[in-house]
Amino acid sequence: MTMGHTAIIADDEKHSRETLRMELEQHCPEVTIVAVCSSGPEAIEAVKQHAPDLIFLDVQMPRMDGFQVLEKLGDIKGQVIFVTAFDQYAIRAFRFSAVDYLLKPVQPSELKQAVQRSLLRGDIAAGKHMRVLMHNMGTEGARHPRIALPTGDGVEFFGVEDIVRCEADSNYTHVHVKDGRKLLLSRTLKDLDDMLTPHGFFRSHQSHLINPLHLTKYVRSEGGYLMMSDGTSVPLAKSKRDAFHEKFQV
Repeated sequence: MTMGHTAIIADDEKHSRETLRMELEQHCPEVTIVAVCSSGPEAIEAVKQHAPDLIFLDVQMPRMDGFQVLEKLGDIKGQVIFVTAFDQYAIRAFRFSAVDYLLKPVQPSELKQAVQRSLLRGDIAAGKHMRVLMHNMGTEGARHPRIALPTGDGVEFFGVEDIVRCEADSNYTHVHVKDGRKLLLSRTLKDLDDMLTPHGFFRSHQSHLINPLHLTKYVRSEGGYLMMSDGTSVPLAKSKRDAFHEKFQV
């Protein structure tokens, strides 16, 4: 990484601002803090003035929260790293949208990783990531969330209805989408399970996660297996049968 990256911090809590500033100065010397803001409006002005590479943005701020700041800014080139207390709904949206976030209290190791990831990405797709995040945080996103899947040449965004099934491959996962492609992700199946199960996906086997929207047939013979819309068969583990029968009333 090159030297001279700039950042702003926006958080309404003085202690949080000072702690994050201290952690950045100590653990991320390649980052220069050009502004520290205590409110959303201040953050907007600082971003417009400095055009920073990194924006550390608190989610829960009075008057104007972090998401409202993003709406006001529109397309931005800098990478946003959200800083938040535990908020399961927001965190799920961050993970779906491939947006970095830090949980308070911020841990140095997680801060360094988030900074490194963001600086490596640079300006690539920053605006698109934020638009997808805002979609996922809204009411339309609650009904039709979009998920960011890294591919060989960048990141593609899919509606969860476009995903047919996911298959584990050690610490990687093959994601099969309805257009016939198979994407290899450097995420475990458990990561995908955590993200997609709240949207109706079912873990049929230790190595398989399916989208019921693409389930075409349940075959009871030969130990039980599931036919999917892409023509593949997926095993139904014995330990998963009761949960499958209960979920699908079969």
